[in-house]
Order: sequence, then structure tokens, then C-alpha cells
Amino acid sequence: MDRQTAKFISVINQALPDVRPDMMQNWIENPLRLKRHLSFLTDPVGLVVEGRIRSTTYLWYKESTTLAPTKGEVMLAEASDVFTGNIDDDFKSLGTDRAGHDTDETVVDIYEVSKAGDYQTLFGSLSTDPSSLVLSQGQITGFAYRFRSLLRNSNYATFFLFEVEGKLFVAIVSEYRSRLRVWVNHFDQDCSWITNRYLQLVVPHLTV
Repeated sequence: MDRQTAKFISVINQALPDVRPDMMQNWIENPLRLKRHLSFLTDPVGLVVEGRIRSTTYLWYKESTTLAPTKGEVMLAEASDVFTGNIDDDFKSLGTDRAGHDTDETVVDIYEVSKAGDYQTLFGSLSTDPSSLVLSQGQITGFAYRFRSLLRNSNYATFFLFEVEGKLFVAIVSEYRSRLRVWVNHFDQDCSWITNRYLQLVVPHLTV
């Protein structure tokens, strides 16, 4: 450990408020949540208000809504009644056409992209645990159907993270000529989206 790091840790220790033993144990048992709370130390733009992440270096909070319960049998590859403009053939070629799990009513947060970054960077600015940001294919389809007005139009995209058999993918939804279209990419795909307030992503509400 270098001298500056040691001094920094010492200052943090001195600045810590009194913490009850049960609260200490809760943080010990939830290191990822603790890391998320401490992320503002490396992200000076980050802001948490009333338990919701309002901004990160890459995102600005826009609004929230509530998704109805969904069935795990819904698959994006087969949701032609919702995505009438186009469904990417890669949903099937990548093996994402698999049934998932039923979901309960879920609050989701919508963020606008404010700085260029790839998927891992954009979603990672909200949480170091990608699995906490996953929605089911049924929830993504339900959002597109029930909250179409919250999607970007004029071919600008909205990103959703989902998981199939342990692999992470991003569903990319946009509206063009009054029809919804959806594509799929690997979460770790090496592509950087330009800084554009017309891009957005949707994730489950994170309690912070």
C-alpha cells in the first residue's frame, strides 16, 4: 500500500460516524452494496437522493414507472405482436429464445445517456453487479407494449439488460415509422455509444 492510499484510508477511518454493531454486520454481509454506496468517492458527479441514483458520470435519471407481473414464457424472439417493425434474427442465433421466469410487479428507473460509453460502462455506472440490473424478456416486452410513450422515437434506442442461461445480453428497442423494432447484442460487445441525450436505458429500481 502506498503512502497516499494509507493516509486516505486513515482519514476515512477518522471521519466515520458511530455505527451500531448490527449495521456493521449488515455491511460486512453485503459488500457489493457497500461498494455501491462508496462509489461516489470515484464518481464526483454521482448523486443519490431519497434512495434513488439521480446521476452518474454517464447517466441522468429521467423518471420511473411500474411494470405489471409477467409470465416467463414470453420471449423477445417471438414477440411479433409488439415489435412489428423488426425482430433481430440474432435473438435465435445467439440462443436467447429460451423461456425465463415469472415476475412480480416491478418498479423500474429510466436513465438518459449523458456521456459516451459501452454497455458495461453505462450499466456499470449504476452497479458493479450486472445481475441486479437485469429485466426478464417478458418485462422488456411489457414495457414496450404498455409504456411505448416512454420509448425513444426517430430511431433512437432504449437499452434493456437481460440474462439467458447465465449469459448477459442487451435488448435495443427503438421506434421507426410508427413501428417498434428490437435488436440484441452481447453485454460485453465492444461498441461505444456516442454522447446523446436521446439514448436511454431501463433498469429495476435499485435500493441504495
